[in-house]
Amino acid sequence: PLGAGWGIPMPMCYPEVQVDWPAKQHRLFYHATDHGGGAPGIPRRRIVERLEKEVRSEQLDIALYSSQQNRPTPEEYHARMARALVGVSWNGAPNTDCNRYWENFAYGLAQVAEHPRIEIPDAPMDGVHCLYADSPDEVPPLVATLLAERARATGMAERGHHHFRQYHSSVARARYFVDHLSRIT
Repeated sequence: PLGAGWGIPMPMCYPEVQVDWPAKQHRLFYHATDHGGGAPGIPRRRIVERLEKEVRSEQLDIALYSSQQNRPTPEEYHARMARALVGVSWNGAPNTDCNRYWENFAYGLAQVAEHPRIEIPDAPMDGVHCLYADSPDEVPPLVATLLAERARATGMAERGHHHFRQYHSSVARARYFVDHLSRIT
């Protein structure tokens, strides 16, 4: 958590994705679970409802699932993600990390993400690698901005992906961990 002093920050990571990058479609990709209507799903439902009102439907590839069932296969999910230009990451739980945050970077999406509540070494920077939001209601306008400014979104996606590979892929995270171990031994 932010401000904790009980160890080195060790956020989640994601493997480097080895794909031939397809041409990016001018679309948002956001698939998530709404936890069967539970509290963690409330902000995600709010985001989707507002996106459906504020962004043209042909620019949306969005879905909420009540459970892990009836979702696309991982291969289809990742193929659709890789083709999109913009992504959303929203966890909602305090002091936790979110896999989708790192996954969006790995697949080269310009993302609108919940402002991190954890310490992240070499953290992605707001406006450079992604756009951060502090509330679910901030997400749709930021998504609309990225979709309206394709060159900005493309540059952000490329910078975010490069930063991810340099500092936050599974290989980079392992290097970070080993580096810290070597300092204490």
